[in-house]
Amino acid sequence: MGRIYEQADKVLAWLDAPDKSLESLRWFASATSYGPSQVHSKYWWRSSGEEGCREVMDIIFRLPYWTRKWIIQEIILARTVVLMLSDGEFAMREVEDAMISQEKLHMRRYPRSLPFAKLAIHRWNKRNSRTTAYPRTLSELLPMYESNDCKEPMDHVYALYNLIGDHREHLEVDYRQSQSTWCQKILLFLDKYEAPGKNNTIAMALRLVRLAPQARFDEMMSFSGEAPAEVTAVALDRGAIRPAEESAYSIHLRDHVEALHPGLRWTFQSQSHTAFRLSQKTATNTLERVSRRTLSFFEQPESQLYGMATMRVRDGDYIWQFLGTQFAFVCRSDPRDKSLVQVLGRCHLFKAPFTNEPPFGALVRATLSHEQPQQYRELRITELRLSIPDLFALAHSANDPGWPHAATELHSAVTESRAQQANPKITELHPTLERDRHSRGSSPSSRSLHEAVEKTRKLATESKESVGTALGMPPPSYDATTMRHTS
Repeated sequence: MGRIYEQADKVLAWLDAPDKSLESLRWFASATSYGPSQVHSKYWWRSSGEEGCREVMDIIFRLPYWTRKWIIQEIILARTVVLMLSDGEFAMREVEDAMISQEKLHMRRYPRSLPFAKLAIHRWNKRNSRTTAYPRTLSELLPMYESNDCKEPMDHVYALYNLIGDHREHLEVDYRQSQSTWCQKILLFLDKYEAPGKNNTIAMALRLVRLAPQARFDEMMSFSGEAPAEVTAVALDRGAIRPAEESAYSIHLRDHVEALHPGLRWTFQSQSHTAFRLSQKTATNTLERVSRRTLSFFEQPESQLYGMATMRVRDGDYIWQFLGTQFAFVCRSDPRDKSLVQVLGRCHLFKAPFTNEPPFGALVRATLSHEQPQQYRELRITELRLSIPDLFALAHSANDPGWPHAATELHSAVTESRAQQANPKITELHPTLERDRHSRGSSPSSRSLHEAVEKTRKLATESKESVGTALGMPPPSYDATTMRHTS
C-alpha cells in the first residue's frame, strides 16, 4: 500500500467539512502574510470575517478524519494531497506552509499536539529536508502518532511501517502473534536496528503496554525466537545528592507529594553493560508506602534539584532517572566493594523555584524529545542490559505509584515461570505478600497486564500510609541485599 501512495500523482482526502471551508482555508493560508502585530491583535481576530473563518478552521482541524491511524501513511507518502471540501478543493501544501508560519509568528492557535498539525508539519519537514532527517524511525514515529486511533492494537506500529527507513524489512508484520509477543519483538527490533532509541527503551516499554491491553504476564516471562530476549536501557545520572535540613521548600513540597513505596531495589556490578536479573532483586519488606511526612528531604546543589526519598540518604548518594518516567531512583556505591552499585529505592525529584499551582512547577521528569536537549547530553549515562521481564519490572517501578502490588504480581509471575523451566534458587516473597497474592485467587501470571495495572492503581489508592507517620519515626533506612551477578 505504501508504494501505491508514493507513486500516485495526487491523493484526494475527502473531508466532511462545514460550509465556507474553502473560504476559511484560503483565509488561514493568507493570514500569516500579515505582520506579527496585526496577527496578535484581538481586534483583527474578532472582526466579523476572521472570526467566522476561525470557527470553521477549528472544526476542520479537529475532524475525526485526522485521528485515524491508517491515513498517516496516505498523507505523508503522497507527492501531492488535495483536500476535497463541500464547496471546492484546496492544496494541503498551502496549509502546511501556513502551519509553519503561524509557529514563527507565535500565533499558537493550532498547537503541534493536534493530529492535523502533526501531519502538516511532518509533510513540510519531509518536503523541505535535504536529507532524511524527518522522522524515519519507529522510536520517533510511535510516540508522535500514539494518540491516533486504530481498532487493532498492533496497527499502532504496522500502520507506520512504510514511513520507517529501509531497516523496516527486519520488522515482521504478523497479526497471528499474541500482543505480549508483539511487544517483545518490537522492543528487540528497536534495540537492534534503532540504536539512538535506546535512551527511550523504558518509556517505549510503557507505551507498548498501554497500546496492547491484552499483553499477558505469563507470555512476557518467556520468549521464543532466535534473538536473545534482552535489550539495552539507558539510565541518566543526575549527580550526587546530600541530606538537606527542613525548610520552607520541604514543608511546601510535603503538602503536594503523595506517599511513596520504595519500589524495586537491587545491586549490580558497576559497568557499562550490566546484566539485570529479577531473581537477584527484591521488593521491599513492607506493604506500606512511606508517608510524605517521613520522606527524606535532600538536595543536589549544582543543578538546584531537591527531592523526597523513601530511604535515609547519605552524602555521596546519587540520582538515576529514565527518560519518560515519573520517579527517579537513589543509588549508592557499596562501601565494601566499589564495583557494586546499590539501587536503594524511588524518590520524588523537584526543581526550584517552587510555585503553588498544580503541578506546582517543580516535578522533574526526564521528558522525551526528538532533539535530545542539551541538559540530557551533558548528563552521564549508564547502559543496562535487561531481560524483557526485568525491563517491564523496572519500567513499572519507575512509573507506577502502586508499585508494591505490581511488584508482587510481576515477581510472582517471573519466579513461577522460571521455577517451571529450570527450578533455580529464587528469592522468596515476603509471607504477607504470598498471603495477599493467594487470597486474591488465581495466579497473576494468568491475568492480562492491563487488568493487573488497573487493579494496582486501585489498590495503591486504597493503601494506607506508613505506620511511622503515626509514631513520629524518622525515615526508615532500606538497605539493598548485596547480590553479585556472575556471567
